[in-house]
Amino acid sequence: VVISGDGTNNLSYTERVSKTRRSQSQLADVGNTCELSLTVPGANPRDMRAQVISPSGREEPATVGSDGRHKFQVSFVPEEYGVHQVHVYHYDMEIQGSPFPFTVGPLEDGGAGSVKAYGPGLEHAESNQPAEFVILTREAGGGSLSVAVEGPSKTDIELEDNKDGSCNILYYPTLPGEYLVNVKFNDQHIPNSPFRVLAVSGQAGVFPQPDTGMMPGQQASFVVLIPNVQSPRDIQCRLIAPSGKEQPCTVHKLDSHGNYAVKFVPLEIGEHRVEVRVWGAHVAGSPFLFKVGDTKGDATRVFADGEGLYKGHTGQSCGFVVNTCNAGRGTLQVTVDGPSRVTMDCKEVDEGYAVKYVPHVPGEYIITIKYAGPFHINGSPFRAHITGPSLPGYVAEETMTQQEVVTVDTIAKSSMSQHPPASQSGPGDMPRADPSKVTCRGGALKKAQCNASIVSK
Repeated sequence: VVISGDGTNNLSYTERVSKTRRSQSQLADVGNTCELSLTVPGANPRDMRAQVISPSGREEPATVGSDGRHKFQVSFVPEEYGVHQVHVYHYDMEIQGSPFPFTVGPLEDGGAGSVKAYGPGLEHAESNQPAEFVILTREAGGGSLSVAVEGPSKTDIELEDNKDGSCNILYYPTLPGEYLVNVKFNDQHIPNSPFRVLAVSGQAGVFPQPDTGMMPGQQASFVVLIPNVQSPRDIQCRLIAPSGKEQPCTVHKLDSHGNYAVKFVPLEIGEHRVEVRVWGAHVAGSPFLFKVGDTKGDATRVFADGEGLYKGHTGQSCGFVVNTCNAGRGTLQVTVDGPSRVTMDCKEVDEGYAVKYVPHVPGEYIITIKYAGPFHINGSPFRAHITGPSLPGYVAEETMTQQEVVTVDTIAKSSMSQHPPASQSGPGDMPRADPSKVTCRGGALKKAQCNASIVSK
């Protein structure tokens, strides 16, 4: 077979893998001890508690035990028949999937709608690392359970039947990308299936600081020193999102000196905190605080300076600098409209980006600078008066303007000073700043109160 044509690196393939089991559950009876088995990675039984609400709304006592492998059993003795709601808490916050229904007495065939799936492997994954979640089929009655994972790589699946109406699922994505986790009971999707899971590269960066431009869905990690701890299983971590929702963290041992890597994927915008505990006590520095999404570009903090914004000469390079320090990360767009197209380029400098353009015919050129979307920076648009003769081969358009655009995806930059630059030269009729005409008034100039917001103008 002869294959011809241009190759492409944009193709991907999907591998389907599925496994099937029969759902078998034991009946629970009034007056007998009932157990609900759950898997909570990274949790310590001393930090777990449970609350069982009977069908009549009465609270029944419950205990939480563990086999030492992040598998927990919620035990209680029911006093009435019907569907009980089992609330499970970790650090006084309900775990994912809670409350869990538990029927005492004859089980009805609830079907796919009664199957629950929960666990970090349904929210995020890491390439070449196992992703784990749990499926509860007890309330669904008899039937077949199937799991299929679709994505950009072959994905092996392991199913561990706990023989109690639940099973643990491990799957191994080998490439980054989006995967679809399909969970079906009797060939019907369970609630929220298929689950969309973003698998990120196994190589995570350094712990993000507030001004690094971190966005939701990006994996982050940091290293914490915890001496005298031999196993990551003794370390409990949780990520608290701005909404109060708890998201999973993973802990990996780096060396024999007590260095551990904490990895997580924030899904919301705002201030997050990561709590790291050993045997119930915070480690030094915990909770760790950081922001997500707050570094989105702010056009009001961007300034431009240079002769090229106001004047120039045909055939000569006209330049200016766009200062993006302390403006966050965003897209910089520079547009030059005039009687002819210009030759333009842009390169990164310490304070931002240096832009140069070469006009070919004289006339007035409009320079528009936008940042982080359709937002003009301070002073935009600028008017540059270009003098000199027309270059050979170039003729000014009388009925229309010519446009040249350059777009740059910037990185977050910081500076100790946020003052706008003073232009070294500009048009003679351009108004100059006069500080004597600036006024400031307000009660905050005379007195203030601790922890209270007071505004002056």
